[in-house]
Amino acid sequence: MDALLNPTAIQVLDADPQRNGVQHFEATLTYGLPTFSNRLTMTPGIGLALASDTTSYRLLWALRPYADQPGHTAQVWQLSLEGQRQQRSSPDTPVDHSLGINFSLLF
Repeated sequence: MDALLNPTAIQVLDADPQRNGVQHFEATLTYGLPTFSNRLTMTPGIGLALASDTTSYRLLWALRPYADQPGHTAQVWQLSLEGQRQQRSSPDTPVDHSLGINFSLLF
C-alpha cells in the first residue's frame, strides 16, 4: 500500500511522453443498505484519487427511497453528504478540506 501512495512511483509514470505527463487514478467503493423498514436506502462510501501532484480522500453518504422491485418506481430524490481532503505533493501547500451537501429531486 505504501508503494501505491508513494509520489515517486507516480512521477515515474509521468515520464511517459505519450501521456503528456498526466496520470490519474480514482476509486470509489459504496454499498446500499436498506433502512427505516426498507423504505429508504442508505449508501455509505469511501473514495481515493491519486494524481501526479495531488491525493484526495473522500467519505460519502447518501439517502434515497428504496425501490424493491424492478418495475416499481419510487419518488426520485436523493440527499447526499460528501467530505473531502485534498493534499498537494509540494510540502509548503496547505491541505484543503471540503464538505458538501446535495439534495436532488427529479420530476
